[in-house]
Amino acid sequence: MQEFHLSDPSVPIGGVVLIAGISLLFHQAISIRRLKRGKIHAEFNLRALSVRSVYPAVVMIVAGVLLLAVGSFANGH
Repeated sequence: MQEFHLSDPSVPIGGVVLIAGISLLFHQAISIRRLKRGKIHAEFNLRALSVRSVYPAVVMIVAGVLLLAVGSFANGH
């Protein structure tokens, strides 16, 4: 029977939370507009970001990094 370590679920969950935080931050920075004749204009605009809109993404990124760190230290590497 295999032994259960704290790092077993924390590493994949940390990776998923980290990627979700980065994608949320990227999503906040993209602005999409519809133009005439069905065209779509998308631009990457860092000026549109505010502390209030970035806060959930930063919390998710920090939580993901902490989960990855706990997983690597709990396993003894």
